[in-house]
Amino acid sequence: MASDHASALGSTCDVYLCAPNELVPNAPLAPRVSYPRGNTALHMCVYHDQTDMYDHLVEYCGASEHVQNNRSQTPLLLAASLGKVEMLQHVYNKRRRVAWAYGPVTSYSLSLREIDTVQVGLLGCGAAA
Repeated sequence: MASDHASALGSTCDVYLCAPNELVPNAPLAPRVSYPRGNTALHMCVYHDQTDMYDHLVEYCGASEHVQNNRSQTPLLLAASLGKVEMLQHVYNKRRRVAWAYGPVTSYSLSLREIDTVQVGLLGCGAAA
């Protein structure tokens, strides 16, 4: 089931977006669906280097860039952990905001909390003895 969606993602935008949603009946759009490992359509875009689809899902379908999979990874963190530099740059550029601009100089702001924070569960810290 998820592989059907993944293959559609890799080939045709329209097929993927219009495919019936078997996991959540009556859900308005596939981007809100979480697949077996908790990956959403945005996570699948990162796996398959689909920058145009990523933009479409965020801009036109209301997909959240802050959604996490079962490993607590947002699409930005997933791109970083997979070493997908092009997708990491793309997602970063989508999420950054202009902090200030003065003539030709522009400063951008982006929260790196999800990348720069030690997450207890991921490192095995804090486990009960």
